[in-house]
Amino acid sequence: MVNAQSGLTIAVAGGATGNGGLIVQTGGSGRAQQWRVEDVGAGCYQLANAHSGMAMDNPGGSTGNGTQMQQWSFAPGNINQTWCFYEAGGGLYSIRNRASGLLLAVRAGSSGEGDAVQQWAGDPAAPQPSQSWRLVPA
Repeated sequence: MVNAQSGLTIAVAGGATGNGGLIVQTGGSGRAQQWRVEDVGAGCYQLANAHSGMAMDNPGGSTGNGTQMQQWSFAPGNINQTWCFYEAGGGLYSIRNRASGLLLAVRAGSSGEGDAVQQWAGDPAAPQPSQSWRLVPA
C-alpha cells in the first residue's frame, strides 16, 4: 500500500514482530512493507503483515485523530483490525477503520521516511492526498 502524497509504503517500524510494533511509512518493498488483504465482507478487510503475521490495529479502538496505528496479534472479527476500502478515483483508495470511522493517513501529510501512519477524520469518497492509497501487488 503506497501513499499517494509521499510515494512511500506502509510498514512495521524496524521490521518488529511483536505486539505494539508501530506502523510507519517507508521506502522499499521488503516483507515488513507487504500486507495480506483478507476479505471479511462488505468491502472490509483485515490486513496482516507478511513479515510478522500480525494485523494492522487501531490501539484500543481509539476514536482520536492522530492515533498512530500498530500491529497486534491477529484476531478474526476484531473491529480494531478491520479496514473498509473506498474507491477514491484514479486507482486510489481511502481506508477507513471500522472501530473509529477514521481514515488511514500519514501524519500531517508528511513525506518523511519512518513517519507515523495514523488515523484522521475525512470523507472516504474524497480523501486528502495524505489519506489516499494505491494498492500494489507484491
